[in-house]
Parts: sequence; structure tokens; C-alpha cells
Amino acid sequence: MKALTTILTVGLIVAACAEPATLPERQPRPTAPSTTTTTQPAPTAETDAVPCTSTPPLSFALLCEAYELVSENYMDPVDPASLAAAASLGIQGRQVVAEPESGRLICAYPTDDFKALCDLILSEAGVSPLSTLVEAAVEGMFTYGLDPFSAYLPPDLADQIGEYGPGWIFSLGLVVGGRTGADEICRNIGTGDCMLVVLAVFQFSAGDAAGIVVGDEVIAIDGEAVEGKTLEEITALLSGAAGTSVDVALDRPGGETVKTLVHEALRFGPGDFEMLTSRIAYIRLNEFSQISAQLTGQVLQLDEVQAASGIVLDLRDNPGGLVYAAMAIASQFLDGGVVMREVGRDESFDLDVIEGGLATGSRPRMAVLVNGGSASASEVVAAVLQERDRATVIGTRTFGKNLVQLPFRARNGGQFVISIARWTTPGGLDIGITGLQPDIIVEPASDGSDPALDRAVSLLGG
Repeated sequence: MKALTTILTVGLIVAACAEPATLPERQPRPTAPSTTTTTQPAPTAETDAVPCTSTPPLSFALLCEAYELVSENYMDPVDPASLAAAASLGIQGRQVVAEPESGRLICAYPTDDFKALCDLILSEAGVSPLSTLVEAAVEGMFTYGLDPFSAYLPPDLADQIGEYGPGWIFSLGLVVGGRTGADEICRNIGTGDCMLVVLAVFQFSAGDAAGIVVGDEVIAIDGEAVEGKTLEEITALLSGAAGTSVDVALDRPGGETVKTLVHEALRFGPGDFEMLTSRIAYIRLNEFSQISAQLTGQVLQLDEVQAASGIVLDLRDNPGGLVYAAMAIASQFLDGGVVMREVGRDESFDLDVIEGGLATGSRPRMAVLVNGGSASASEVVAAVLQERDRATVIGTRTFGKNLVQLPFRARNGGQFVISIARWTTPGGLDIGITGLQPDIIVEPASDGSDPALDRAVSLLGG
């Protein structure tokens, strides 16, 4: 198989994930953490509260900054009372740190709805530092008040978690996330029926070699139970430098087992290309970046591809990338119209097909391969090609990621990830609930064969 990089010699640029998933109003809010009521010593200091519009104390700058960014950028109207209640839940679920504050304590509140949060923080300051309490409040605001893919990453996690966000561990070839028994997204692992499960396993990765499969429940990492941890914390535990190992305890129908995985320097190329037969071209895309868009166009200009009667576009285990790349690649196969519709808080707009596609009309025939690791930009392309009857989608249900997100660097070195819009297909299909359903369901095989690819070749007459 020819690596696409042999057609254009360039280095891999991994694109920042641009459109995570799911509609927050249709997803169950995480259950509040259970708390034990204890008598806390009163703070040995005078206390006060001031609005964020004044000069807030440095310890509260993070709360003011987080609320400002969310209120200005979040995809849905913000309810200050709900965010304040979510922040309070974050404080209730924290671990107590026995380093009480002293001196004059001043709380800064974004709106009047947060005054009760100030009272809670100042009352708790007798046993925990303000910085700990404020960070817990911000984490609670994102966890309990926003969608499952918006997040605050503290400084010690912001640099460990990759650009695709929590849950994606490329060095192990795994994608993990919280799911309930009803397969709904959840955030607080171990709360209620929220389990940490394997959502995708990349082919030829350490996870694949160890026999980890989609649906395995992760119960411990290096002997440390995952219960009560956030997905951000779990991602950090699973991450590691190339050559280091991690023990992952799994619960599966056959019983519990522990797999030792060695981290790899997995830096996959943009994709692969080959002619499966004299008439069927195969293009695999591993991510969506400017490079992958350029290379797709170059492959489609090759003489053997121009003469092909069928194209297989393989988007399995492709976590997505840039919205522009998705538009450019989908446009290669569409003759006009709209690629996707982006819906924000105050406006919505269509992203049109870019003219000049090289494989437009109904020829050559197309099959698109997807699985549970096909996310965001992959789902954009597969969904619009399916809706326009341009391709037959084959494989298993996709990840289900339909939110457009932007990262914002916090002043303390952490990072806010905020969902700013959601996307649908031109026809209104919303894959954020269940993921994209293939036209033909083909489950993966465990014997090394590729039944989905075989079905595609058969469908295209190869």
C-alpha cells in the first residue's frame, strides 16, 4: 500500500478536534457526587464578596474568566443560576485539603446567582485553600452545567491531554469514555451506572495487539480504581511516554483481566492509497487536516483513479480534525449543494460545497467504511455522502460527535474547551444522539480478515 506521503512529502500535522458531539439538552446531566455532611471549622479570617466587574482577587480570577468565556461563546443560552449550582456541586465533590486559608478572604462572583457559591467557598476556606475550592467550582461548572464534551483542564492536565481532547490515547491506540447501560454519554465514572468503556481500538496499535475490544469496561489503571475520576484524570493516567507501560484492568463477559500495554510513538500518516483491483481505488484517511485534503485531491487526479469505476473511502478509526478539511474532502465527491449546517446560539449558516470536485456526479460509485472510532469530521463526510446518495456507508455505528469546539488558554496555564456550535447534515440529520448508522452493518472480524472492505469491493463490482 502506498503511503499518501509518497505522493507529497510532508510531515504529519495532527489537526485540533473541531467538532465534538451530542446535544446537551438531550443528554442526562451527571449525577451529583455523594457527600458526607461534616462540621467544618469556621475560617479564621474576615470574609467579603465583590463582583467580577471590580478587580477580583487573583485566587478568583479563574472563576471570573471561565464564566465570561462560557457566557460569551457557549452554543446555547447560559443560565447563571444553573452554572452556579453546578459550581457548588464541584466543591461538594472535591477532596478536602487540610491547608486552611487565613487573613482577609474576598470572593469574586460573576453574577448575583453566584453569591451563594461565595458563601460556600468562604465557609469551606477553613479547611481548603481558595485555589483548590475555586478550581473545583470551575470544574463543577463545566461537568454539571455544560455538555459532556466541554471541559476545564487544569495546568497539570492541559499539557498531557492531546489536541483531540480527553479520552483519546493515541500511544495506546484507544478511545475511552463514560457510557451508561443505555449507551448514553456520562461524565462521572462510577456514579450511578456510568462506566468507563473502550469506544474504539485503532488497528495495529498496542491496544489492538493486546486483544482489547470495543465495549470492554476499564475498571482500574495501574491498580488504581477509575471510580470517581473524571475523564480528564483518566486520560492522564493512561497517557505515557513511548516505551513506558501501563496495566489496564478490564471487566468483560468472560471475567476480569489485566492487560499490560506499552506506549508507542504512534504518529500515523495522513492516509494510504492503493488500487484494490484494476477498477477499484482504495483511499484511507487517518485524520482531517490541510494535508489530508491536499493529498485526497492529488490521489483523485492519478490516471488509474480517474479510470476507476469504484472508490472505497476508509474512515475507520479516524477521529476527525478540521472542519475545512471535511468540507474540502466531501466537496471532491459532490456536485454543488451544502456539506453541513452549523447552528450556534445566535445564528446558523450553511457550509457550501467547494466547486471543482474531481469525482462528482454519480461516478465512480463509492463505499465509505466507518466504525466506532469514526468521529466528528469523519461523520460529517460520511453523513453527507450518505444523505446525498453519493455513497453506501458500510461498517458499524460511528462515535456520535456533532459539536464544534474551541480551546481557550486559561491565564493560569490550564485550558477551557467550549462547545460553540453544533452541526447537522443539510437535511437536518443529527448524529449527536446515536452516531451515524451505516447502510450496511458489518461487524469486524477477529481472524485478521476485513469483512467490511470485502463487502465494499463486492458492492462496487470488484
